[in-house]
Amino acid sequence: NSRISGHKRYDKSIFGIEGDIDLEFILNLIEKVESRCTISNKIMSLNSETNEFCLSIDRIDNTKPHNKDNVILVCKEFNTWSKLHWNKQLFNELFI
Repeated sequence: NSRISGHKRYDKSIFGIEGDIDLEFILNLIEKVESRCTISNKIMSLNSETNEFCLSIDRIDNTKPHNKDNVILVCKEFNTWSKLHWNKQLFNELFI
């Protein structure tokens, strides 16, 4: 829930509006993807203390807020690498 609040504060400061994601939506999304990263298919940890494969909420289009139609769940490693925008195709090209 603190991550969602953080994303809402970020969206408000950058876009002037809060994204529309909420805890129920994220929990349903976690269940839908079976706790697997949308990019790598690795099982993600829900514990923020874990260093590897921790769940992160990533925007599909970084010019828009964290809205329900603009987020995917990924391992934090794919959401923090500089300006490289990860997706399943790039992951497959580099690692498969």
